[in-house]
Amino acid sequence: MFNFLKVLLLTVFIETILLFLLFKTKYKTLQIENKLLLLTGVTTSFLTLPYVWFVFPAFIQSRIPYILYSECFAIVIESVLIYKLLKIEYKKALLVSILCNGISFLIGLILNSMSFL
Repeated sequence: MFNFLKVLLLTVFIETILLFLLFKTKYKTLQIENKLLLLTGVTTSFLTLPYVWFVFPAFIQSRIPYILYSECFAIVIESVLIYKLLKIEYKKALLVSILCNGISFLIGLILNSMSFL
């Protein structure tokens, strides 16, 4: 359980920073409030990571299908949440979700390979 909490906090941290970077640079013209970006970053990870960690492994034992299905699930659910919470076009929400999840997944792989997780 401690590992899950550590990964959850790291995921929230990474994906929230990425949200801020994206909406303060590329999507700056949308003028999304900081507290809404923070709420979105926390909410998306808190709602999807438990499924990725605890539900998907109960049904999918093979590593590659597990990663594909669980990451696709996270991307789709988080994109809908981003779309609803930030009131932006779904296409942008999907791109943001893909970027946030992809980068946090890669950082997780790197940290895991270095035995930090």
